[in-house]
Amino acid sequence: MRPTWWVVSLTACSAATTKAAPAAWTHLAHDASRIARVSAAPVDLSAPAWVAAVDINGSSISFRGSSTPVVWGRSVFALGRSAGLDHLYCIDRSTGATLWQRELDAAQAESWASPCIDTIRGTVIAPSGNDLACFDTLDGAHRWTHTFALPLVNASPLVTNDRGPADRCFITDYTGFGVGARLHCINVSSFDAALNPFQPGELVWSTLINGFAATGSTCAYDGSRVYVAHAGRYAPPLPGQVMAFDAGATSPPAPVWIATNPVNEGFAGGVAIEQGIVFAASYAFFGALASATTLELDAATGVIVSCTPSNHSASIPIPFDIAGADRTV
Repeated sequence: MRPTWWVVSLTACSAATTKAAPAAWTHLAHDASRIARVSAAPVDLSAPAWVAAVDINGSSISFRGSSTPVVWGRSVFALGRSAGLDHLYCIDRSTGATLWQRELDAAQAESWASPCIDTIRGTVIAPSGNDLACFDTLDGAHRWTHTFALPLVNASPLVTNDRGPADRCFITDYTGFGVGARLHCINVSSFDAALNPFQPGELVWSTLINGFAATGSTCAYDGSRVYVAHAGRYAPPLPGQVMAFDAGATSPPAPVWIATNPVNEGFAGGVAIEQGIVFAASYAFFGALASATTLELDAATGVIVSCTPSNHSASIPIPFDIAGADRTV
């Protein structure tokens, strides 16, 4: 889900409602499946408990527009800029005070990419510029940085926490209207010669997303596969596609399946996965309000379950009533 709020400061809801808030919001759209839902009732936003507006040196922070803060334990992590530099900020969830900050590679193309939290290793992973950087959540100690050939724009990383000794971080790079975008798999687990022969931050594999363009292609994970949508090709035009890859691969995998948008439009946002259904919404540059599509796909096969005309979107669909006969997004 692409957030719709632009911020100069971070605001926390009132203290009473903060206690009812979810204990963790570790990724853009909540978790690695990107379902963007919680069971708690909406909170009252009229009475902030605190407003975070300055960094550890007292400089004003301009938080990155439309980038989602993530929450784990008593800390909030957000991307922004102060004193002319891009940073990852760790903010005390109780007081709004900036606990620590770490300089990042400068964001490109006004990226709204968000960080994610690796709860197993106690780290926060931040995309900015051409870098994916990892820091300790407690003190901001630098763990590793991986630098890519292409920038990371609008696409947010996901990290697995259920793959034993071989957890991974997945992210796509940015080509704008050009072709050649890739899905990257980065190791986050400790090195083990037998079970995981990769160092933390090391590239496990990288594969072309069918050789097409990508912007905001935030991927989703269901415990087995990684799902991603791309923007297609603009000249000559070819529609976007949704693709599935084996999350456990240790070398560049071929897609498990590829599903092509029935309408000649690409995808400029991420996907969500729940109960065997992948959800994706496309982006149409021209036409009426229903010129784009929202797709539901069978996660096992890639077969399109439904294709509904919709307004163009760079957001991740939010699935509701998935267990019922009538699914809504």
